Amino acid sequence: MQMEEIMLELQEQGVIPYQMNTWKVLSGGTVSSVYALLLEDRPELVVKWNDPKSIQAESAYLRTYDGNPLFSQVIYVDAQHRYYVYTYQPGENQYPSIQKAEMLVTLVTMVINHVHVVGDSDGYGYVDEPSTSWKDFLLSRYQWAQQTIAERFTPTEHEYVEQLIQTTYSQAMPCLLHGDFGVHNFLFQQGELTGVIDPIPTIGEPLYDLIYAFCSSPDQLDTDTIQLAVERMDPKFILGRDLKSEVIIGLYFRIATCILHHPQDFEVYIEAWEYWNKRK
Repeated sequence: MQMEEIMLELQEQGVIPYQMNTWKVLSGGTVSSVYALLLEDRPELVVKWNDPKSIQAESAYLRTYDGNPLFSQVIYVDAQHRYYVYTYQPGENQYPSIQKAEMLVTLVTMVINHVHVVGDSDGYGYVDEPSTSWKDFLLSRYQWAQQTIAERFTPTEHEYVEQLIQTTYSQAMPCLLHGDFGVHNFLFQQGELTGVIDPIPTIGEPLYDLIYAFCSSPDQLDTDTIQLAVERMDPKFILGRDLKSEVIIGLYFRIATCILHHPQDFEVYIEAWEYWNKRK
């Protein structure tokens, strides 16, 4: 589908004014296309198209959290879920690492503590490709990570992570998570977090999103950086959870991602891996 077709559809249906007739390409995912719609050369709205299941899940996620200032507001969803339109979030994707602990606290107080508990979930993990349980979802992620990390870890290290998942996740609270809650999807202005974009809606434990954010950059992967954010979490979201185990699982997933997309960070993540494994 061409952008010209989408613009004409939106104008004819009164979603956008006819004077909003220019756009610029924004960075998209591997299969998505993202465009900013301009009004007097200023970005006002965003059009994103992707496969229908992804569009349906993303737009439903943003509508669930409508009113949260860190998220865009959905303006229009195509009836066939080919694309959707949402408000433009100002900010730059330039992560100010010096404020990581403060950023994590902001994420907890503004997003994680307000997650929607899903009462009638059909499964866990990615909304558009659910697993039967939260444990099954994490084990599927483990299998992918294990194949990616391969001989960089010993068999004992791989087995340790699998055992943590097997013993830690007997039950899970089904909450609607962002699912890709990393610094690559955060927007900042003057060093402050102002926006969160590009969800991969996921049903699962709220602590997953926090640890995802913590592990998503290689800096400050120590206890002190995450501890205050954990203390600010709603107690029901951390009851019975062991922070060391949760972080080790999150680091394991992130190291696999690092190998594929950020190999220059591998040694730093290994230092963090050793640090957390040595903790009591």
